[in-house]
Amino acid sequence: MRALFVHDHRFVVDENKRVYSKGKVKPEMFNQYLEFVESVSILSRSVSVHSSNINNAYSRVDGDRIDFIPFKDLSSPSQLIRKRKNLKDICEIIDGYDFVVSRLPSEIGLLAVEAAKRKKIKYAIEFVACPWDALWNYGKLQAKIYAPIYYLRNRFAVRDCKCVIYVTSHFLQSRYPSKHRSYGVSDVNIEWGKTEKKCKVIGSCCDVYNVGLIGSLDSPHKGISDAIKAIKIVIESGFNVRLNILGPGDKSAYVSCCAGIEDRVKFLGTYSKSEDVQAWLSTQDVYIQPSLQEGLPRAVVEAMNCSIPVIGSNAGGLPELLDSSFIHQKHDYRTLSKMIIRLLSEPMEYSRLSSHSINISEKFDFSKLSDRKRSIWKDFFSRD
Repeated sequence: MRALFVHDHRFVVDENKRVYSKGKVKPEMFNQYLEFVESVSILSRSVSVHSSNINNAYSRVDGDRIDFIPFKDLSSPSQLIRKRKNLKDICEIIDGYDFVVSRLPSEIGLLAVEAAKRKKIKYAIEFVACPWDALWNYGKLQAKIYAPIYYLRNRFAVRDCKCVIYVTSHFLQSRYPSKHRSYGVSDVNIEWGKTEKKCKVIGSCCDVYNVGLIGSLDSPHKGISDAIKAIKIVIESGFNVRLNILGPGDKSAYVSCCAGIEDRVKFLGTYSKSEDVQAWLSTQDVYIQPSLQEGLPRAVVEAMNCSIPVIGSNAGGLPELLDSSFIHQKHDYRTLSKMIIRLLSEPMEYSRLSSHSINISEKFDFSKLSDRKRSIWKDFFSRD
C-alpha cells in the first residue's frame, strides 16, 4: 500500500535531486505512516538550492521508502483561477495511491482532498492552523479579501472528511468542525523526563532578565514588533531586561522598532540542534509568544518543558496552554509589558507560573502521545 502526503511546505531540492526540509516538517514525522504502508510520497512545493548552501539547519527527507513529487506554487491569484487544470494534474498524480494524507491549511492540500473524493481514494486531514487568522493578520489587502473564501474552503473540506486530526483540543474544532470522526492530538512531541523539572525562582539581584521568543523574522504572524514595543515599556519602567529572539529571517525590518534599545534586543539566528535550543531556553527567565496566528506552538511547549513561565496572546490554540491570567489580546503590547513586569516583580506568581508550565508540558510527553497517534493511524490505514 502507498500513501501520498500533501502540503504547501517549501522543500529544498539540490542539483542531485536530494530533498531537504528546513522547518516544521521533519523526516521522522513520516514514520507514523510508514508503520502501516510500504511507502510515502510527498507532494508539495519546492525551491532549488545548490548543495554547497545546504547546512546543518536542513534535514534530508527523501530516501528509503520516501520520495518527493514537486508541485507548482498555488498561492498566487493566477494559479487560483486555474483550479480546473491544477485539479486535473493532482487527480492524475493520486491515481496510483491507496491513501491521501492532506495537511491543511494549504492550497495543494485542498485540491488533493477534492481529487481524493473524485477518485474515491481514502483520505485523512491533519488540521494544524487557522487559515482565517493566517490571512487576516498577513497585512496585505489582497490576503484580507481572500480570507473569508479560504476560511470557507477549509471549513467545507474538514466538514465532510471522515478522519480529521486537529493539533488543538478545542480551538480549531470549534471553528472548523467535522461531521465525522475527529481527534485532538498535538503534533508537538517532547521527551518530558529528559529535562530536570524544578520550579524556577526569580530574584531582585539579577543583573539582567532574559525574555525569550522563538519565531521567524519574516513571518508577520509572530508578533515580533509587539514584543519589542513591550520590552521598550518594561525598560522604561526601570527593569534591566533583554529580549532574545531565536529564529531565521531578515532583522532589518525591525531596526525602527529597536530605536533606543538596540543593545537590549538580540537577534540570534537559528540553532540546528534541538539540544542547543533547549539549552538556550534554559537560560531565559520568561518566554513570550505574542502571536497573531497559531495552531498549537511547539516553541511554547518546549519553553514550558524547561519550567519557564510563559506569557502569550489569545491567538489560536495558545489559550489551551497558558494560565488565564497571562493571556493578552493580539497586538496588545501594553498589557504584555504589564504582565512581564508583574512576573519580574512578584516571586510567588513567577514560581506559580513555572509550576503551571511543568504541569502542562507533561501532557505532551512523547510516550503518551505516540500510542494515541499510532492507534489513530492504524485505524485509518486499515478501515474500509
